[in-house]
Amino acid sequence: MVYSWRGSGQVMSELHSEPDGAPLGYAETFDKQQGTQGAGAYIAPFSGIHGWYWENVDQKDVTITVATAGFYSAAAEIFSGGDLPHALTDLHGRRLPAAPATRAQP
Repeated sequence: MVYSWRGSGQVMSELHSEPDGAPLGYAETFDKQQGTQGAGAYIAPFSGIHGWYWENVDQKDVTITVATAGFYSAAAEIFSGGDLPHALTDLHGRRLPAAPATRAQP
């Protein structure tokens, strides 16, 4: 996957992976930084959920915009209130079918 993200304010970001079958809450961190943007390439070392955690370090609302390209089957925001799936599109903007991205429950 190649990616870029941009924040409207300062955030702490962490790119991490949760391996399939790992205990709830376990994750391996691959990149951690503070700033307003990031970019790179990532090859998943195992199957599971891979993504970012962003923490707002400002006292104002922050919007994060993410762009990715690669080989994956689903995209979702995962937070304490549940999962919010996002549509995947091809290079021409056509919507692709996606499998649900959900966190394994204990």
